[in-house]
Amino acid sequence: MFKLIKLELKKFNVRIAVRLTIVISLFISVLCTSIPVLERMDTGSPGELFSDFPSAFEFINIVNGTVFIIFTAVLISKLVVYEFINKTVYQLFTYPVSHRKIMISKMVIAAGWTFSAVLASSILSTLIFLIGNEFFLIIEGAVQIEVFLQQTADLVILALTSAGISLFPMFIAIKYQSTPAVLLSSIGIAAILNFNPSGTSLSMITIVPLSIAAVSAMLTYAAVLRLTYNDIF
Repeated sequence: MFKLIKLELKKFNVRIAVRLTIVISLFISVLCTSIPVLERMDTGSPGELFSDFPSAFEFINIVNGTVFIIFTAVLISKLVVYEFINKTVYQLFTYPVSHRKIMISKMVIAAGWTFSAVLASSILSTLIFLIGNEFFLIIEGAVQIEVFLQQTADLVILALTSAGISLFPMFIAIKYQSTPAVLLSSIGIAAILNFNPSGTSLSMITIVPLSIAAVSAMLTYAAVLRLTYNDIF
């Protein structure tokens, strides 16, 4: 399985993906720090989203989770959709390796990449925001240990749920083999989770993203089982 994962990573040029992830992480970090700074300069207040540390951390988490679910959908398009369109997937199926393991390795890459990217980017964004707060006094006072511990727990949960949710676009990729469908599914699920007309997004109700992540994983695995049962194998 590990060799299969290494082979899959080589095919979509992991170095470029890592560089893009770093650039996106830095952009998010600067964005989440500059928004309240500019808002304070304009109105004298950092705004409702940055009224206190829990609100600021929640915003940072939502942005990172949303962006990398969509970014992973782009990687999934190359891992799955492009291979079916270009027929290169059939070359893999000629190898003396379980076809099911080939597809599961793609699942592991998609989920693992999302988990790592969301966790690393959220940590970076949080640290840069806290450093920026020292210079620009976005939020008065120091971060309480309870708030910091809660943010740590939220980051782990966010990374885990984002990893599971990122598999839903892979389910779409296996079922429809369409890049637009994959991208739209990722944008749609991210929008549903983070639309907050009442002030609280569904992504912040832990049971909701956990449930969606579990269902996404089950749907994708079921699609893999069905695919590996077909005559094309």
